[in-house]
Amino acid sequence: MKKTLKTTLTLVFPFFIVSCGETTTVSSTTTNETTEITTTESISTTEAPLTTEELSFEGTYVLYEKSIGSVNTSSQYLFNVLTLDEDLNAIIKYVDIYGVDIEVGTYINIENGVEVTFGFKTYTYIYNEETEFLTYEGTINRLDALIIYQKDDQFFEGDTTGSVSFYDELFGESSDEDFYNYCPSIMMEGNNIMHIWYCSNKESGIITDYIAYRKGTLSSDGLWTFTEKQLVLEPTEGTWDEVHTCDPSVVKGLFNYNEEEYYYLMAYLGCISYNNASNEVGIAVAKNPEGPYIKVDEINPIANYYDSPEFTDQVWTWGYGQPSLVSVDKAGQVLLFYTKGVVNGTYTQVEYLDLSDLNNPIRISSERVSNLGVVNASGISDVINNASFAYDSYHNRLYVIKEDFPYTNHDGFDWITSSNTLLYLDLNDLDEFVGETLFVGTNLRWVTVESITPNSTGYYKNHNCGLITDEYGWIINPYEIPLIYTVSDLIESLEEWEDEGIWSILDSYRLYGYKIEID
Repeated sequence: MKKTLKTTLTLVFPFFIVSCGETTTVSSTTTNETTEITTTESISTTEAPLTTEELSFEGTYVLYEKSIGSVNTSSQYLFNVLTLDEDLNAIIKYVDIYGVDIEVGTYINIENGVEVTFGFKTYTYIYNEETEFLTYEGTINRLDALIIYQKDDQFFEGDTTGSVSFYDELFGESSDEDFYNYCPSIMMEGNNIMHIWYCSNKESGIITDYIAYRKGTLSSDGLWTFTEKQLVLEPTEGTWDEVHTCDPSVVKGLFNYNEEEYYYLMAYLGCISYNNASNEVGIAVAKNPEGPYIKVDEINPIANYYDSPEFTDQVWTWGYGQPSLVSVDKAGQVLLFYTKGVVNGTYTQVEYLDLSDLNNPIRISSERVSNLGVVNASGISDVINNASFAYDSYHNRLYVIKEDFPYTNHDGFDWITSSNTLLYLDLNDLDEFVGETLFVGTNLRWVTVESITPNSTGYYKNHNCGLITDEYGWIINPYEIPLIYTVSDLIESLEEWEDEGIWSILDSYRLYGYKIEID
């Protein structure tokens, strides 16, 4: 975001000369050069201050700072420009991860600035001649707000073009082939780069889970372009994850492994079964978002189901999986959340880990996450599983988006949920680290924010969501929660079920963007 002060001012205006009781108007140009004035009489001169009518505010102003409730949101825009034209039109155009937005209003000159009106809201901007700032100080949505634009008539918004809207299908292979894309982990880098890891298969028509990666770039037209699929983690024959590797979650930090520094930590689900049973959680590290990722074999699986007291081979049990990482210190300490599907129920476990030295990892605390207050889209009591977590440092909240039980049955298609619900947990002010409250006890109550349902997306099946965060699993803007969810194209697939079987549904798994506003 441009933050260069400008101090050169060029204005053209009339001023007045008083002589012997008479007033004479003389045209004058004030620049960085010396001004010369010529009259036919010997007179004394006095410059009068600018009046509202004399000072023109026409031009282009680029966002310098925008803070809402003490949260600076300036860096979230690819660009944000206010244009004041000669017809007294005020136009704001900006690009963020959601696309292009344009607001059209009007403005009038006032003393020391302008009043800009959009709909029913009027903003009073005060002008500073030295810096060429237009500054608004007031409220937005009942929160204290500061907005500063700086004049820049040379601003160029760019001419790059993207491929897809945030709210549409982000990417995917040809529908003529049998590939699936689901269960994303997403982090933003700056205001225009999106890193996304997700579960896919390597060969068309073969159900073996790999972890794939793509990088998205936001263009000046508000559209995204994603790189081709790159497989970054795969099953390893003869080990605990030899059948599937799936459900990635990635955070940035500092992790030493075998005397080398790594900056990205991935938690993932692995298993040795083909019937979705007895899953476990492992970790891998990389120096770059795209890898290569190295499995930390000495401590994998880090959430070990087979060696736990909860393991049984007497009945089918799902095990441990669906991990979600949140950095505690933006270095080597993390919270690892994962689902437990065991004999005594389904719930989420959280572990506080110090993985600064992966050759000597430390499990500091472990606790069952409270289900108090957890509901589904219908307001019925539910549990947290298949969830993505994120920390909000402004409100000191922990957010979660989780799938809803029970699954809706559509003509026999009953193994994927139709809705997901966003909730948050208020963490008390005594937290010494992110999420300390989670380990004090389980009597914590969740607050429901909003559910993603077929009515809000237009798809019958909405599942496997991932919250979009910064590099550390922290919320970027406390007033809006972006996420990516998976859809299944149910209506068309059922017509093909007899011919294509399971692939009539699996190859319709695709990823879409969604935004939830926070009050």
